Amino acid sequence: MLALAQLLTLRCPPPKRNALQSLQELIQQMQQQSPYKHKLTAAALAGAWQAIMPAAVQQRTLRTFYKADKFFVQLSSAPLRQSLQLQKSQVSARLQAHLQASEPIEVVFW
Repeated sequence: MLALAQLLTLRCPPPKRNALQSLQELIQQMQQQSPYKHKLTAAALAGAWQAIMPAAVQQRTLRTFYKADKFFVQLSSAPLRQSLQLQKSQVSARLQAHLQASEPIEVVFW
């Protein structure tokens, strides 16, 4: 009986008590390892778009989606699309700052 208990303790090491992590670090690790990482990123980008864009842009936004590491935004107004296309780097920087992302976000307006 004692040998079985010793085998179990050898197979399952005790948790490290000195390795304290913040809740934010644990959530980030969970997101990176999640099979739903793509959907989490898409939802976060859609929410960030609604948060950082003014009401006039939100009203003319028909659809947003995330595919192949690009954020696609469909707009109903051609002049607005052209204006945002010229400010693409600023829009990308604002999305990146809102999401606190380390990698740049590529935005495609159509």
